[in-house]
Amino acid sequence: MTIGEKIRNARKTAKMTQKALGSSLGVSPQMIAQYEAGKRQPKIEQLQKIAAALNIHISVFLEEMSESEKIKNTWEWIKDKDAKREELLIEILKTHNYKIENKDIHGLTITDNQGFRFYVNQSDFQDMALRCDKDICYNMEKLLSSSREIPTF
Repeated sequence: MTIGEKIRNARKTAKMTQKALGSSLGVSPQMIAQYEAGKRQPKIEQLQKIAAALNIHISVFLEEMSESEKIKNTWEWIKDKDAKREELLIEILKTHNYKIENKDIHGLTITDNQGFRFYVNQSDFQDMALRCDKDICYNMEKLLSSSREIPTF
C-alpha cells in the first residue's frame, strides 16, 4: 500500500474530507488529492502534520518506505532547523550513554558512560554541534549523491 493510499484510508477512517484535512494542514484539497493519488510525495514534516491531524502515529505512513526514502525525508526535515539538529545530536549522544542536562543558561552538565560528570560551556557545546553538523552534512550529501533519486510525478 502506498503512502497516498494510507493517507486516504486514514482520512476516511477519521471521517474527514479532503477539504477538512487540507484546511487543518493549511493546504488545498487538491494537494491532499495529489498525495492520495501518488502524484506528489509529502515530505516527512508534512507527514507528521497529516498524522497529527488524523490522530495516528507517523509510523503508519513510514512502514513500507525504503531506508533511503526515510533518510532523505528526515534529512530534508532537519537540514535547516538548528534546534532540531541540536536535539538530534543530543539523542545520538544519549544512545552512547551520555546524560546531558541543562545546568544554567551558560552551560550543560554531561555525564559520560563511566559516570564522570563534566560542566560544559553552552557555546563550546554549540561549536561542537556545529562541527558535527558540518560533518553530517558532508556525509549525507555524499550518501545522497551515490544513491538513486526517486522520481516524483
